[in-house]
Amino acid sequence: MALTGIVPRKVSPIVVGLSVLSCASASVRPNSTVEAILTRGGGLSGITETIRISSTGAEPAATSELSNENQSRTIRLPRKTLDSSLVVIESFVSASPQIPADTGLLRPLCGDVILMHIEIRRDGRAQSAQEECPHRTPASESYWKSVDSLFRLLASGAQ
Repeated sequence: MALTGIVPRKVSPIVVGLSVLSCASASVRPNSTVEAILTRGGGLSGITETIRISSTGAEPAATSELSNENQSRTIRLPRKTLDSSLVVIESFVSASPQIPADTGLLRPLCGDVILMHIEIRRDGRAQSAQEECPHRTPASESYWKSVDSLFRLLASGAQ
């Protein structure tokens, strides 16, 4: 499954995220070790939230951790949702939008902003994508809204 990262503006990113999860193949390679790490943080509070999903071909496990807390919380969502999330995250990382070359001209700066970072590790290899600020293309803005929708869905299962 390949995601282009482009979402029509009239479609809610949450609807897109749920649609992708319901359609994604929930097949994580049986003998493959996979870990996805989604991090959202920054802003004036400086708090970072990290979600980790891992699977070794058996039951997937997911946790959420806040940088200002000493313990992680288990994410309790159906196995199919966690398996599909791993597939979607891997698709997101492999289809991240290209960042336009910096022209050297004056460009706006961001303050009090929360940025996302996603990473997928499979069998000792890692791929990642980092959000830039400000988004300089509509594709980039749509892509990161979709990643944020998935993050929120996963965080909703933290207990």
